Amino acid sequence: MAPGSDDVVMNYREAATFLGISERTLERYVRESRVPHVRFPQRGERRTVVRFLRSQLLQWLKQRTVRAAHAVPQPNLEGAA
Repeated sequence: MAPGSDDVVMNYREAATFLGISERTLERYVRESRVPHVRFPQRGERRTVVRFLRSQLLQWLKQRTVRAAHAVPQPNLEGAA
């Protein structure tokens, strides 16, 4: 993968920093299956390692972006003294 590619694999710390949230919040999102992630089993262990793909996190953010419904009216300052 080329540097700067959207398919960069990130750990908890990197993904949390990228999203602008704490690692604890990201861990909760993973537990609740609210954020896209990949689990990798650890050889000889019961636990798994969680990783995140930057491209999937970008898509997840775009899907949750709230767009303004209407343009904000600008005040008329011409007649103000």
